[in-house]
Amino acid sequence: MVNERYEFIRHINTGGQGSVSLYSDKYLDREVAVKTILSNQNSNIIKEVDLLESVCSKHVVNLYDVIQTNSQVDIYLEYLGGDDLRDKAGNCTFDEFLSLAYQLATGLADIHVSGICHRDIKLENAKFDTQGVLKIFDFGVSRIGNQHSTMNGFGTVQYLAPECYELITNDSVELTFAVDIYALGVTFHKLIFNDFCDFHGKLGHPETKIKFNTLNFSQELSDLLNSTLELKPEDRPTALQLKLNLERELLKSKHIGLFASSNKTHFIDKNNPCTLIKFRDNLFITIKYNLSDFIIINVMGSIYINNNPAIIGNILPEACVLTFELTQRERFFVSFSSSHPELVL
Repeated sequence: MVNERYEFIRHINTGGQGSVSLYSDKYLDREVAVKTILSNQNSNIIKEVDLLESVCSKHVVNLYDVIQTNSQVDIYLEYLGGDDLRDKAGNCTFDEFLSLAYQLATGLADIHVSGICHRDIKLENAKFDTQGVLKIFDFGVSRIGNQHSTMNGFGTVQYLAPECYELITNDSVELTFAVDIYALGVTFHKLIFNDFCDFHGKLGHPETKIKFNTLNFSQELSDLLNSTLELKPEDRPTALQLKLNLERELLKSKHIGLFASSNKTHFIDKNNPCTLIKFRDNLFITIKYNLSDFIIINVMGSIYINNNPAIIGNILPEACVLTFELTQRERFFVSFSSSHPELVL
């Protein structure tokens, strides 16, 4: 069915849901993957298309077009020319793991924002595009809704959350986005450790011990990674929480803070992580950069942050004004601003 706009390059594979071939889009000068499904097999693929077209994310495969006739359906997808994550399992540095984990969490967060439960997150279902950006694909068993009922155990055994096994004794089970978080936790564990994963002891193997705490991450991030594999769905974090915490870890030590008064400016960063701003012996504040935040560690006198009293332990906003009050008529002002480092992946 592929029209004159697309030029055949090569066949990629044939699976249970049809064949996939690589074509060149002559109009837009890009490669596309075309999945062809016969009409008597197209009910699931049309559902997959409906789900995929609702997701907009840098880290999810793009749907370009769908052409349907009486005999078949052609699905035009972004071609992911790189490898999947299987070869990365056990071969990641800490920094590479953080980058891959962040991209997966970002893609999954965008999928969940679109109201979709992917239900088959795993190493094989994330591939790199030609620019090296990691993207999630394969929505063949996905479902609409954070909470949905199912009568089947679609997914991949090692990645299945404990609640999926209720289907052994029940006709149906209520699932939520938490099944994706569990699968994401297994994916993370395989990426960094390359272990067989049986964290709930339901696969007939010795129960796997979670090892994220052995990594040189912050305690906060280690605890969050561990919680992806909690047995109770409600104890697992959201994809957005994972994304934000992974981003925080990736941006450690990259911030620069600037304090500016009427006659002086100075910086605070990883090389100069502590600064004292003093106007009198009884009027000063000390700020420390902990590689993620700028924290007040000492205060003497009447000092205000955006008109609120400065309190030890508080974090400075990214932009604020510090007011040093000697008397009601004598005040000194210092502005503070922090850089906004961005991830480039």
